[in-house]
Amino acid sequence: MPRYYIGTSGWQYGHWQNVFYPKNLPKSKWLEFYAENFNTVELNVSFYRTIPEKNYEDWRKKVPKNFIFSLKLSQYFTHRRKLNIDKNSLKFLKRTAKAWRGLGNNLGPVLIQLPPNMNCNPKRLKNFLKNILKISQEIHKKKLLFAIEFRNKTWLNSGIYEILRKYRIAFCISDSPVWPTKIIKTTPWVYIRFHGSKSLFAGLYPEEELKSRIKKIKRLDSEKTFVYFNNDAEGNAIINAKQMKQKIANSN
Repeated sequence: MPRYYIGTSGWQYGHWQNVFYPKNLPKSKWLEFYAENFNTVELNVSFYRTIPEKNYEDWRKKVPKNFIFSLKLSQYFTHRRKLNIDKNSLKFLKRTAKAWRGLGNNLGPVLIQLPPNMNCNPKRLKNFLKNILKISQEIHKKKLLFAIEFRNKTWLNSGIYEILRKYRIAFCISDSPVWPTKIIKTTPWVYIRFHGSKSLFAGLYPEEELKSRIKKIKRLDSEKTFVYFNNDAEGNAIINAKQMKQKIANSN
């Protein structure tokens, strides 16, 4: 039976207090509360700043053993370097991968999110994937899970899908009103992001829409499915994640 990991992109949103987090709950307890309701979270903070290994370790200690942290690769590699690897970025990549050790067995997929203004470049993609796979395996002594989100339609072609299959990188199915996507499966497991149905990072997915998405998800017949709602405005991500979690449980 497929295992579903359903959560939100981040948990540290001040506007979720009184909507999701109890009014008097201190921020230091938010992660524990979140983990009582969901079995995974996507760490988007790792995209914006360098996270020390100790921080990851502290977060790991606050969640159950079966809780999964997915994390976003630093924008330094995707948005600033555009996947270009040189001596300095290689060193930073090694430091970054070493810090992930703080999550231990709670570490799940690492998401490589490419910017909308980056056009298809198969050669650069292959070189980057070779390096990140090699470095992560050397440091963690095992193969980590990686997914990649394309936000430019030039990447959506059979040649790129074959590269992802070759290197065992999951194609991120990215549901949004702005970025193009496809329902593509390049690994036995699947990674899905819901950015908003009609408004980017906002808006509530109607229940009928969620039912339609769930049918498509189930057709993929994946070993594991990671689903993250990124429509965090007004707490919509929490509402939709809870709804999807319940609907999938009821449909099994």
